[in-house]
Amino acid sequence: MGSSLTDTDKIVATRPLPYFWPAVLILALAACMLVLFATSGQGIGVSPDSVFYLEGAENLRAGRGYTSRQPGNVYAPITHWPPGYSFALTASSFGGEVLDAARRLNALLFALNVLLAGVIIRRLGGRDWAGLLAAALVATAPPMIELHTTAWSEPLFFTLALGACACLASFRRNGRWAPLLLSAFLAGLSVVVRFAGAALVAAMLLALIAMLGSQSQFLLKRRLKAAAFTLVALVPMSAWLISRGSGAAGASRKIGFLGLPTGQHLSDAAHSMSVWLLPDEVPSWLRGGLLIVVALLALAVCVQVGRGLVRGWRNARPTDPADSALRFIVLFAVCYAGLVVGSVVFLDPEIVFDSRTLSPLYVCSALAAPLPAATQRNRRAVAAIAAAIMAMTIAGAARSALAASAVNRDGLWLNSRAWRQSPIIARLNALPANTLVFTNQIAAVRFLTKCDVLATPPVLTTNRPDGGPPKVHPEYALRMRKVLQTVTSRGGAVATFHAPEWYYGLSEEAQTGLLAAQVPAAALDELAAIAQGGDLVEARNFEEGSFYVYAPPQMTR
Repeated sequence: MGSSLTDTDKIVATRPLPYFWPAVLILALAACMLVLFATSGQGIGVSPDSVFYLEGAENLRAGRGYTSRQPGNVYAPITHWPPGYSFALTASSFGGEVLDAARRLNALLFALNVLLAGVIIRRLGGRDWAGLLAAALVATAPPMIELHTTAWSEPLFFTLALGACACLASFRRNGRWAPLLLSAFLAGLSVVVRFAGAALVAAMLLALIAMLGSQSQFLLKRRLKAAAFTLVALVPMSAWLISRGSGAAGASRKIGFLGLPTGQHLSDAAHSMSVWLLPDEVPSWLRGGLLIVVALLALAVCVQVGRGLVRGWRNARPTDPADSALRFIVLFAVCYAGLVVGSVVFLDPEIVFDSRTLSPLYVCSALAAPLPAATQRNRRAVAAIAAAIMAMTIAGAARSALAASAVNRDGLWLNSRAWRQSPIIARLNALPANTLVFTNQIAAVRFLTKCDVLATPPVLTTNRPDGGPPKVHPEYALRMRKVLQTVTSRGGAVATFHAPEWYYGLSEEAQTGLLAAQVPAAALDELAAIAQGGDLVEARNFEEGSFYVYAPPQMTR
């Protein structure tokens, strides 16, 4: 008596769902089958990053370590991409093709990610229906389909991150050492898969400190647990850095202040996040308006979570487990956003805030979306939030199905039907193995041929002082002459493509007019004039680019 909750409200808030496990398993199986269907036509997508993951896995299996092949059969350590995904591909290939292993592995990882999302939110949020909604959001999101149908490391990163969170949640319940150390190890492994795992380790350590509290009772034991977590999390990354030795240190980028994120970064981020909500075909003003509404709601949640986090840091744990889950998700999102911005400032100002870069924030949003409803005791509020999430899930499922069908038909990135039907690629494959090729599409030629590949000079100028459009680089002709001297002295080919790698992942409508816009006619004429020198054997011009083959000089005795 005297309670403000009705019997119906209590049932809505706490009643377990008898069909939770069958439902979440069906979602996981459907996600797995969707990836297998999407990649059954042309295979799994291969981006320029994927080329190094796949090549690293091949060389690991051949006993050459985590390396990439350079011209002259020289193998150099890969230091720009962490080795975790390549190790997983090697372990799951079972002697078969690494490309097929990537397809099977990503399908399995998608199922695990959906399952883990549902289980974690169910346990931390304390509501079966909240876990089911989180699993549905992850399973039906178009950005998740793209990530799991391309040979990228994000799927494995998500699996390790979600597994680490599940173990930390288990530690929160029972306080035992085993789940704590396992969560630290999984978080450390995520750093070896993607450097973004550093944000996960930082967020988990901060959450652990807040969780342990600052009371004087058992203070030494609490500090010991925090120190143990840190040391175990550092083990995988330290092992890789030590194994790389001075080679990794020498190949790493020099850290320095390069500049703050620009308006283009913010525009890219806004576009990527708006496409999570509505398709790109929807007018930008409508996508932008919905994004602003969602951003304001998220900001209100973050402010509320921040206040609760400060209170929890000062004293004790929150009473509702959903509050703890929401606080940790917001904490990780802030750490990850800080890591991305820091990378732009100190490492690479050309980082693009696309859907792939921001994908961890989408996973955070999917996990956090049902939690405000899980903390509500008002039936109408719960129903409204659940209905909104269900609407997003249904719309996302339709978009994901269309995207999977397009991938099945056309392929993705370098492993697309258009790239494999490229006449220039066909001519390069007709050359002897290990022929030296200079090209502006290193990743494509590296993946689709057996040639030794080096880069041609840049055709266009970028970042012009007057802010105008790119023009032909003033030193292009001089640099190309040096390239042709090398080719004519050693024998080989020059292949110039008019379009970037992502061109061949577009629809035919989107491709219209793009080829001519990438390389100006002046540069093509200049290249044709320069190419006539030397021992020219074959010169071909295609719609997609130009192709020149040179014979090696006669050997003298």
